[in-house]
Amino acid sequence: MQLAHNEARPKRKPTNVSVRTDLLQIAREDNINLSGMLESCLLDYRKKKREQEWQEKNSKAISDINEFVEEFGLLSDNRRLF
Repeated sequence: MQLAHNEARPKRKPTNVSVRTDLLQIAREDNINLSGMLESCLLDYRKKKREQEWQEKNSKAISDINEFVEEFGLLSDNRRLF
């Protein structure tokens, strides 16, 4: 996660988590920062979840516009230069 220069760093809180020993060994061998990896995965999860929620919320509108385009074409079809 990259922050703009004027943004404050998010607060952090120590948290205990349990990890499978084989995965912990892999993380240690590969010098993986577990806190950073967890944060990255949680941010990815939240982004995907929001995208899925948006898709579900807007599925009717997307379907309607796709049907319109199939029936009538794009509004810019007569203005294409290629």
